[in-house]
Amino acid sequence: MNIFILPPELNSEYASILLNEIRNNSDDIVIDAQNVKKIGGLCLQILISARKNGINILNPSKNFLDESVLLGAEKILLEQQ
Repeated sequence: MNIFILPPELNSEYASILLNEIRNNSDDIVIDAQNVKKIGGLCLQILISARKNGINILNPSKNFLDESVLLGAEKILLEQQ
């Protein structure tokens, strides 16, 4: 299992990196969100898609939790399968 640790800022510039990492490791990856401070719209969409495809997000930081609530995506992002 590969653990992919997210950086503090998930901005639009990081979206292609995130998408490629998920695509290249989708069969054996979990996402660690312990360092996240900000989530941008493009990265949010990628993370929602990843969750819908069974990829789990572990160790959400307080900011990750807060931003997920503000963006209305906490149930999708944090529900474990």
